[in-house]
Amino acid sequence: RGEFSEKVKSPCSVMMVAEKPSIAKSITEALCGNKFEQRTGPAKGIPIFTFKGHFRGHAANFKVTSVAGHVYNRDFPQEFQNRGRDAMQLFDAPTVRKCDKRARPVAKHLQLVSKNCDFFVLWLDCDKEGENICFEVLDICKFNIPKSTRLQ
Repeated sequence: RGEFSEKVKSPCSVMMVAEKPSIAKSITEALCGNKFEQRTGPAKGIPIFTFKGHFRGHAANFKVTSVAGHVYNRDFPQEFQNRGRDAMQLFDAPTVRKCDKRARPVAKHLQLVSKNCDFFVLWLDCDKEGENICFEVLDICKFNIPKSTRLQ
């Protein structure tokens, strides 16, 4: 612990992502009471809550935000879009992941909020859908995830 305080003078930055905005606000209130600020990001209806606190025993700046369900959709490739195709062929057809027009602002929101974050905490449902959303968030933010382990 002494090494950490000598090496790191500034607070670490922690981004938390919930599955929907109301849960992000509840998490923020549970962690800091009413001592937080709220601002908007590039995605309408998805706020960013910020507050100061401690993470793993060290000073931290928190950013809590959310998605609004899935960011990506699954569809068939263009060659399988023909309505005259035998539906049985679709059972073995590949699928592609697409970020549709509705979700692009959410993806941009996550990319911007995750910049310069040291840690990511995902508050998503413990089911298959929540796990899928978790990997969507990680995929969007992966270039902002630090390679170093700052608090070990």
